[in-house]
Order: sequence, then structure tokens, then C-alpha cells
Amino acid sequence: MDQTVPATLETATDDARIDAGAVETVSLAAIERLADKVSALVELLDATRRELAESKQENEQLKRNLDDQGVHAQQDRHELQALRAERAQLQTRVAAMLDQLEAIEL
Repeated sequence: MDQTVPATLETATDDARIDAGAVETVSLAAIERLADKVSALVELLDATRRELAESKQENEQLKRNLDDQGVHAQQDRHELQALRAERAQLQTRVAAMLDQLEAIEL
């Protein structure tokens, strides 16, 4: 007898099903967007880690180069000091020889 459902109740039930489906769809879409963002973030993190490793390696190479240049600069300073000392000795010898020549010519 009361097997018929009023139109408003039937429509309300259908609307609830549609809304639930829409919520599930929106939720799945949001989850998919979030998953895409997480994947992109993971890729960015991996790229950043690679760049950091490359930067560390380059930094170590630059440190070694700088240390080598420091050693060479120190060696150059010692060599320059030795050459200056040798020049001073030569100047002293030449001055002594000139003095001897002047003494002979008198």
C-alpha cells in the first residue's frame, strides 16, 4: 500500500547519492593532485641532493687547488728571498772588485 515513495524523499535520496559521489570524486582528485605535488617535491629534493653533492665535490676540489697554490706561493717566496740574497752578495762582490780596481789604478 505505502510502497510508493514521495517524490521529494526520492529526489533527496538521489541528491545525497550524487553529493556523496561528487565528494568522493573531489577527494580522489585532491588526493591525486597531492600525490603529484609530493612526487614533484621528491624529484626536487633528489635534484637538490645531487646539486649539493656536486657542490661539495667542487668545493673540495677548489680547496685542494687553493692549498696547492698556497704551497706554490710559499715556494716562490722562498725562491725570491734566495734570489735577493744572491743579488745582494753579487752587488757586494762587484763593489769590492770595483774598489780593488780603483786601488790598482792609483
